Formats: sequence, structure tokens, C-alpha cells
Amino acid sequence: MSVSSPAPAPSKKPLMSNKMYTILKHVAMIGLPLVAAFYGVVGKTNNWPDVDQVMSSVASANMVLGVLLGYSSATYNASESKYAGIIEVAETDAKKIYTLIVNGEVEQLAGMAEATFKVKPSATPTPPIPATPADANGTAISEHGASVPPSS
Repeated sequence: MSVSSPAPAPSKKPLMSNKMYTILKHVAMIGLPLVAAFYGVVGKTNNWPDVDQVMSSVASANMVLGVLLGYSSATYNASESKYAGIIEVAETDAKKIYTLIVNGEVEQLAGMAEATFKVKPSATPTPPIPATPADANGTAISEHGASVPPSS
């Protein structure tokens, strides 16, 4: 396996950062429904003003937030941002060669709990590298059996 860096810049960017998405998702799933339920129950019990209007307004805001989060999720899934890089697969007559192309610096992978890579076939097949026999000292041996000095 060979490693190279960096990969081409992603063509599309997601609408919002992962942190912002997570915060807004929790607001939409927990915060706003909690506010609406609390105001609805306690407001009706204590005769607070405009309970139905407040609940409708909170529900409408939650709906708008849900649409925004859905669009953000769709732009994220359409972007290359979810991938740590690409695994390019090249087939030769003898074997398959896998090339790892990392977005950013390869050292960043060590700090990740998990990473997702896109797998794609190579545009041009890589020719096989012929194995060169060597003698006991590691010097290459030619087809005719003679030692060949290492190239500089």
C-alpha cells in the first residue's frame, strides 16, 4: 500500500459544521419540544395567556429548524467532507494495488477514533513492478546471472 497526501480539495462544502449541526439537532429534538410541552401543560393549568399561539409558534420554529437540518444533512452527504480520503484501486495482470490518498496530513489519522474512505477504481492501471532477484548481499542479479551494481 502506498500513502500520499493531500487529496484534491472537496468540490462542495456542507452547510454547517458538525458541531453546529449537533447542537441544532439537540435543540430541535429535545429543547423546543420540551418548551412547547412545558408551556402547553403549565400554561393551561395556570391560565397563562396565549398558550395555543405560543405552542404553535414553537412548533413552527421547530419545523423550520428541522427543514434546515435536513438540508444541511443532504449537503453534507453530497460533499466529500465525510471522507478522510480515497482508496484508489488499480488492477494489474498480477495483482491489485491500493493507494491511500488522505485529505490533509496523514498524521491526522492517528488522532481519529474512526475514518471513512471513498473507494474508487484508478483511472489508469499501474503496470506491475517486476521483482529483481538479489544475491546474499542484496545486490541485484541480471537475467544472465551476473551481479548488477545498484543504480545511484
